[in-house]
Amino acid sequence: GVGAGAADFPAQPARWGAILVAGDRSEPVFDNAVSSLAGRLHDSGRSSGIVVLTSIRAGTPVSATFDNLRRAAGSLDLSPEDGCLFFMTSHGVPGEGLSLALTGKALTPRRLDRLLDRACGKRPTVVIASGCYSGIYLDPVLLQPNRIVLTASRSDRPSFGCAVDRIFTFYDGCLLRSVAPGRTWDAIHRQTRACVAAQEKELGAVPSQPQAAIGAEVEALTAWF
Repeated sequence: GVGAGAADFPAQPARWGAILVAGDRSEPVFDNAVSSLAGRLHDSGRSSGIVVLTSIRAGTPVSATFDNLRRAAGSLDLSPEDGCLFFMTSHGVPGEGLSLALTGKALTPRRLDRLLDRACGKRPTVVIASGCYSGIYLDPVLLQPNRIVLTASRSDRPSFGCAVDRIFTFYDGCLLRSVAPGRTWDAIHRQTRACVAAQEKELGAVPSQPQAAIGAEVEALTAWF
């Protein structure tokens, strides 16, 4: 995709805007992950705006719908020097993307690309898609030089940990434990993948194999929270 933004951005933006989406309310794990991540982003002191969308409060400005996603994308109001984070956790729909349960539809790669163009433009952008079959987001339309795309699974594999008795899914819990200020996203991905694999081995599950694509312009980008 294309969009407005900084053509020559700093390697490590000082401030970041974020859109965080819990796409399904059938288990608490999705909102738990979004709430935890929002708290850490706020505590980092480097936030230039955090928008949280949930499936719990339907029909409100914070409900996870396509209309509210578009509004969120237009409301970040980032400076040219800022970075941009998009995180979504939900159930996955094979061949389509992560589910926005309130809409009965999935966020497709092409629709996500349009949202990122509007919200992030050419700024350094981290995209984290957590759910079954989320490897679908390693789609050429999304793989831009300024973007890092992390997914919880291959496009043909489920991920695990969606249960009412859990705090986080396997991937979300491992990701939150692996992220640390100054750590590269490649290192975060590798540690998260190893953590997930260990939990899946205990379960006896078919490995979900979390995926990563790191654009040439953001290979050295590190986490800030």
